[in-house]
This record gives sequence, structure tokens and C-alpha cells, in this order.
Amino acid sequence: MSISAPAPGRTRTLAIVAVPILLLSAVWLYAGPLNPPAGPITSTNKTLTEVEPRIAINATNTPGSGFSLFRISQPGSYYVTGNITGVLGRHGIEIVASGVTLDLNGFELVGAGLGFFDGVSVTVSNLTNISVRNGSIRNWGNKGVNLGSFIATNCSLTDLRASGNTGNGLNVGIGSTITNCTASNNANIGIVTNSDCKITNCTANANNNFGIFANFDCTITNCTASNNTSVGIVTGSGSTITNCTVSANQVIGIQVDANCSILKTTVNGTTAGPGVITIFEGLRIEGSSIHNNSTFGVSVNTGSDIAELAVVGCTIRGNGSAGISSEASTQVLDSVVASNGAGIILTGSCLVRGCTINSNTNSGIELIGNANVVASNTLSSNALTLASSAGILVTGTDNTIDGNRLFSNTQGGIKVNTAGNLVVRNYLARTGATITAVAGNAVAQVISPGAGFISTDPNANLTY
Repeated sequence: MSISAPAPGRTRTLAIVAVPILLLSAVWLYAGPLNPPAGPITSTNKTLTEVEPRIAINATNTPGSGFSLFRISQPGSYYVTGNITGVLGRHGIEIVASGVTLDLNGFELVGAGLGFFDGVSVTVSNLTNISVRNGSIRNWGNKGVNLGSFIATNCSLTDLRASGNTGNGLNVGIGSTITNCTASNNANIGIVTNSDCKITNCTANANNNFGIFANFDCTITNCTASNNTSVGIVTGSGSTITNCTVSANQVIGIQVDANCSILKTTVNGTTAGPGVITIFEGLRIEGSSIHNNSTFGVSVNTGSDIAELAVVGCTIRGNGSAGISSEASTQVLDSVVASNGAGIILTGSCLVRGCTINSNTNSGIELIGNANVVASNTLSSNALTLASSAGILVTGTDNTIDGNRLFSNTQGGIKVNTAGNLVVRNYLARTGATITAVAGNAVAQVISPGAGFISTDPNANLTY
């Protein structure tokens, strides 16, 4: 067969089309033989166990007991092959051995919703090194995952979702970790740990009690606790909460025990109570925002006149009662306290320094105790309505009010209602630019424009 010459004007097009056809032909020519080589087909020498070394959860490998659908009684790595639906009177998967890894493999364990039984449960004491990961657990009559009732230690929960369980969502024992998990709409607490645990990148939402409960010496990092009916996060002593968001919980945002830290955390919108509360000493709050809570922003009431509260570099705004209310040995440093019912209320041996305190309905700072120092703060537009309030109100003794700047505090700048206090080097301007003090206080000379702001007293207070 011969091929006729191309029509005039189409040579370029035909040449372009012909190139891939020739290339494709070359590929076919040199692709190699399609048939396998001669000789018998040999084994790869891999057993099924080597191909999938884990153990499937089923009635043959992990037969249940009178209390469980499936029971893991030997150490090893186990995996779920499909959704598991619970029955009344049994746990979903029971674990009675240490050294177990259980992969839910993306499937879910769905409970019958009644009876005191868990989705995954450790049912004997003194177990350790148990891991459960990658799946959903919902509607169990007790807890979703329960590694805590018999205090299994050094365990981990990862990538789990626990919801709609009658008890707690997720529960672990001493020295355990919970990572990338969600606990929501459980009828009790969302996430519960024993001591020395870590909770990271987790969410506890709309649980009918606490969102997260961690015992002493725990760390909670990058977590969210919101819309829980009681407290967002509760911790035991020595615990640290970092970079968390705690919002719209009903009773308290965060409640801590002694010697805890709250760092770079937002606490807002508690509907019936304070943002942060403790009745123990040694709380440090740094770089955090606490705002729009129903009562106090931060409330410390140890009952022993020792609070040891430190608030550093924080914003405390829009809380219904005082922004900060604390007892002795409190420090509030370099913070903004604004638009609260009152600014800061302190008892004895406290320090407020370098803060901006403005637009609080009652006094900006109220000292109801002794031996406090208020220095180098800026207070403006406080004391809006209550006649007895002021920018700074003093009702204790041996307090030092030094070097503050006060502007437009409606009911007065500085009011000292008890004897035995020192007021020096303050600057007061516009509305409420006054210092009133009862007899027996050491108030440096008050200089106004009529005196030309000229004084030989380096501690003079200036007003205009």
C-alpha cells in the first residue's frame, strides 16, 4: 500500500501528529516480553503472619467472656476489622494483659447505651503499656475507653473520638498520654487522667460535667474545652495548662489546685461563674487572655491569707465582677485590666506594677489589706458610677501608692480611707484629678497649675 502526498497546507500538522505515534511505537517495540520466564513459580517464603503480623479482633483470636464481646489476654498488636456493636451486659473489648496495642483501624465501637459497661476496658489491676488508637467509641453505658478504673500505667490514647457515653469519654491511669482525641456530649466528664499525664491537641466539648479533669503534675497543651455544663478544665497541683482555649463553659472556665501555671491560654464566656479560680496558693498566669466571664476574671481565695498569685502580661477584660480578686502575696505585672465590674481587688503584701487599668465600673485598684505596693500604673476612666469608688481606693494600712498616672477617674483619683499609708509622685489629670486622704497618712505635697508645678519636694504629686 502506498501513502499519497499530503494536501497542500497540511504538512506541518501531519508532521506534528506523526511524532507521538512513532514514539509510542518505539515504546511498544522495546517494552520487553509480556510472558513470565520459563520455570516454576517460587514462593516468597512469607507467611500470612509476616504479611499482617498483627492479630485480628474476632471470636477465634480474641473470644469474649461473660463480661465482654472480645477479650485480649496476651501481649501483642491487635486490630479491628469492622464496626463493633455492643450488647447489654458486656464491654466491647476487654483487656487483661500488659503490652497491648489496639488499633480500631478507623472503625467504631457502638454501645447499647445501658448498663455499667465500657467500649474498651481494662478490668484487672497492675497493667502497663497499653495503647488504643484510631477510631470512634460512642453510646456505651459507662465509659468510652476506660484504662483508669484499675489504674493501668504508662498508656496512650491517640486519634480517638468518644461521644454520647453515659460515663466519661476517655479515662487513663498514671503516666499516660492522650493525643489528638475528641470527647463530646458524654454524660459525665469528657477526658479524665490520673497523675503525671499529658493531654495534647485534644477537644472536650458539650460534656455534662467537666470538659477535662487532670490529676496532679499533668500538662495540658493545645487543647480546647468548651460548652461543658460544669468546669472547662480542672487540674491537680503542680500542673501546667499551655496554649489552650476554654470557652462558654457554664460554671468555671479553669479550676486549679496548688502551684499550677496557666500560660498563653484564653478563657472566655463562662456563663455563670469566674474564668479562673483556685482556693490554693501558687498560681501563675502568664501571657493569657481572660475575658467576658460572668463573675470574676481571676479569683483566688485560699482562706489562709496566702495566695501567691502572679498575673504577668495578661489581658483581663469584660468580666462581670472584679477582673482580679486575690489575697496576700499577689503580683499583677504588665497586664491590661479593663471594662470589668471592678479592676483589681487585693488584700496584703501585694504588688501591682506596670499595668494599664481602665474603664472598670468601680475602682481601678482597691487595696483592702496591708503592705501593698501600687507603682507605675496607668489608670483611666474607672470609678464610673459608685460614689465611694476611685481610680485607686485604699482601705488598709502601710500601703505605698507611688508613681502612677491617673486620668478621668470619675469619682476621684486616689482615695485613702484609713491612716498609715504613703502616697507619692503620682500624676492625676482631668475628671477626678484629686487625692483625698484621712488624717494620719503620708501624702506628699499636691501641686496644681496655680503653683506652677514648682516644688522642692521630689516626691510631690501633680494634678491638673
